[in-house]
Amino acid sequence: MSDNKETRAKRPIPASSPPERANEGREEAPGQTPAIEVELVAPAAALPPPSPRTAVQTSENIFADLRGTFAALAERQFTVASGVKALALEMSGLARSNLIAAAENASALAGTRSLAEAMEVQFTFVRSSLDTMAAGSKRLSEIGASLVTEVSRPIVAPGTDSNRIR
Repeated sequence: MSDNKETRAKRPIPASSPPERANEGREEAPGQTPAIEVELVAPAAALPPPSPRTAVQTSENIFADLRGTFAALAERQFTVASGVKALALEMSGLARSNLIAAAENASALAGTRSLAEAMEVQFTFVRSSLDTMAAGSKRLSEIGASLVTEVSRPIVAPGTDSNRIR
């Protein structure tokens, strides 16, 4: 550094039509573009060195933010796992009830004595299966909606530090 607190650097810059004195004392290879040396000046105060205390405080803030972020992500992961578990339990319950209804329908069909009676048993089974499927779909939608609401809570309405992903 010099006394006037300026940093000086010289860098060659290619020129398309260089001034004649820029190339004084230089020999150039044939086909090579001549270069001009330009002096770049930047004030020394433009980039003050960071103090060690500021660097430590900054790193502590970064690590505190990371800890909060990881805690919030872990909480959201637990919420997602709980919601997926509820969905799986509901789906397995629906499958079980459908299997039981199908088995009862098969035994009822085996006991019929006429085609008209068999068609009535089958139509009753289809109607009850559709009603069960509609109710099950409604329940699965409710579970899915509550899961999305819980998982997106920090995004939609950030509040406390534990509910906020940074």
